[in-house]
Amino acid sequence: MKKRPISENQIKRRLADIAELVDGHIQGDENLTIYGVANIENASTQHITIATDSEHLEKAEQTEASAIIVPEEITSSKKAILRVKNPRLAIAQVINIFHPPPKPVPGIHPKAVIAQNTKIDPSAFIDAYAVIGSDCQIGPESIIYSHVTIRDQVQVAANCIIHPHVTIYPKCIIASNVILHAGVVIGSDGFGYVEKDSIHYKIPQVGNVIIESYVEIGANTCIDCATMGSTVIRQGTKIDNLVQIAHNNQIGKNCIIISQTGISGSVQLGENVVIAGQVGIKDHVKIGDRAMVIATSVVSNDLEGRQIYAGVPAKPFSEAKRRWASIALLPKFMKKLNVLPDIVKQLEDRMAKLEEFFKAKKSLF
Repeated sequence: MKKRPISENQIKRRLADIAELVDGHIQGDENLTIYGVANIENASTQHITIATDSEHLEKAEQTEASAIIVPEEITSSKKAILRVKNPRLAIAQVINIFHPPPKPVPGIHPKAVIAQNTKIDPSAFIDAYAVIGSDCQIGPESIIYSHVTIRDQVQVAANCIIHPHVTIYPKCIIASNVILHAGVVIGSDGFGYVEKDSIHYKIPQVGNVIIESYVEIGANTCIDCATMGSTVIRQGTKIDNLVQIAHNNQIGKNCIIISQTGISGSVQLGENVVIAGQVGIKDHVKIGDRAMVIATSVVSNDLEGRQIYAGVPAKPFSEAKRRWASIALLPKFMKKLNVLPDIVKQLEDRMAKLEEFFKAKKSLF
């Protein structure tokens, strides 16, 4: 790859400084100057890259990269290496060095609309065309981008980032260090109706949503308010794009919920639960701590913690594998079943001939 020109303002770090940040050990020239980070396919002489195993190391050594982040068990290389316990975590930290998140200048854009009795910390940033209702609170260093709508009595704590076109309904509470990506809807009405004479009457949804600190929610995800009380997303949980979380859910700490998952009402997830993509979860289900539900599964009953589940309905993974193996054998069984009528007919014909034979024998006596 052609080496890019280096500008005077470009961020640069000695390899020794990077090692100190990621708690790593250098083998090679610790005084190498690093101007950026890149994957193996795009690494040039200015970059540090990553190799998570020996196979990737061979590929990284063929690039022009100046240094390579590797796991501790790798002890030698043709290039300078930075040995760390967790290469993926280290590369995330290094990316933050060379691509620090933008920090807008604090203040309220003149084209933002702020209602009465709303308190905005002087260190916060409110972009053009953001609309913030009355009696809201926006905490220190929080960033509200353009076209965000925050309705009345919403609390947004410190260091939050709310991207364009997010909508937050009244009385919702957003704790510190929360990231809401574009198009997220927090606090929309739960899907609650009661039927009378074949007509669906709306049940008022008067609760709110509470999002605890260090939660990140992906683009176009919707989290419904509680019918009464609160829908709660606990600290450290990460939610992907296009997820639906219904009313009165209680999502535990440090959960991972992946794209196109739909969670019905009043579901309880324990801590560190992983829900893979396109999972459907029935209402009033409880899932225990550190459970994992594999993609495209359907959860219709409570699941114990510390197990992997799969299938429709979701079962422990070992049971699901046996079920899948049985399904794979069905074509063979069907072939055998299809010939059974012919076999039965042959047996019936033989039995009829035997009966005739024995009748003829008996008539001789």
